[in-house]
Amino acid sequence: MSEYIIENGRIYTETETIERGYLVINNEKITEIKSGDYHGDLTTIDAQGQHIIPGFIDIHMHGGYGEDAMDASYDGLKHLSESLLSEGTTSYLATTMTQSDENITKALENIVNYQKAQDQYNAATIVGVHLEGPFISEHKVGAQNPAYVQ
Repeated sequence: MSEYIIENGRIYTETETIERGYLVINNEKITEIKSGDYHGDLTTIDAQGQHIIPGFIDIHMHGGYGEDAMDASYDGLKHLSESLLSEGTTSYLATTMTQSDENITKALENIVNYQKAQDQYNAATIVGVHLEGPFISEHKVGAQNPAYVQ
């Protein structure tokens, strides 16, 4: 289905709520948001009683679903990204912790390798990295390992 319609749901945009309307989806991208009823020939998905909202962007994601951005393999990042999308998160910043330079470098390499291929998956997109430490106050380390604070 390269172009289709999602209709009958309550549509939330950044400026309004459309009680009765539809989305035009083309190549998995929203190309139009319209009020009213759809009267065309495209395949439709009935979202009756559902809420249609923009995807969430998580700016601080250490991990989940048994995966951690610090030690996740390619497959681990793929699993995390697929799982996040299933809950409505469409993109995120993979977040590191204060650890050794070697561990941080390895995490960044794993993330970059996954990013190079991520467009082929139906999954949340890693849009960047949140480097949490090691340059933080030794008086405010929180859950970070103080041995690696610089």
